[in-house]
Amino acid sequence: RTPIPQAMAAMGILAFGLPYFALPVASLYELHRQDKWVLLLLLAIVWLGDTASYYIGTKWGRRPLAPRVSPNKTWEGAVASFAVGIGVTAVWSLWRLDQLSVPLLLVAATTSIAAQLGDLVESLIKRAAEVKDSGNLLPGHGGVWDRMDAVLFAAPVMLLGARLVGAVGLEP
Repeated sequence: RTPIPQAMAAMGILAFGLPYFALPVASLYELHRQDKWVLLLLLAIVWLGDTASYYIGTKWGRRPLAPRVSPNKTWEGAVASFAVGIGVTAVWSLWRLDQLSVPLLLVAATTSIAAQLGDLVESLIKRAAEVKDSGNLLPGHGGVWDRMDAVLFAAPVMLLGARLVGAVGLEP
């Protein structure tokens, strides 16, 4: 029932939506199946990084990261998120692998960047839809989607990266 002039946009939304949700869910499942501790690492990179970004960006953030998409996100917050992601991975690597895995740190770096991109993409989608929050199930957090937006981008990157470098036993 979509009007003909809107059909291409509707197909584009569908084409974007399938991989946007299906690929991350499949990646989360595969990470969990392969090694539950790697899934925990992914969530730590994303959620602790997001927390660091918020607090550092709020306190010391001066330079906007993407002012038209998300005016409160700053470069200082992004650097804090990245640093926390690397730090969490270093601790995890020493704890779980009894060594500091440089390949795993590289995976964490790309995962952290992907998480921040996921957060920005979700902000862009909300701006395009002219909504502030994606729901009210988690008051003060912008909705469940705001808690998972970064994970949607980060999970496939973590899975692919870990497999490419042979990190943490995730064989191709």
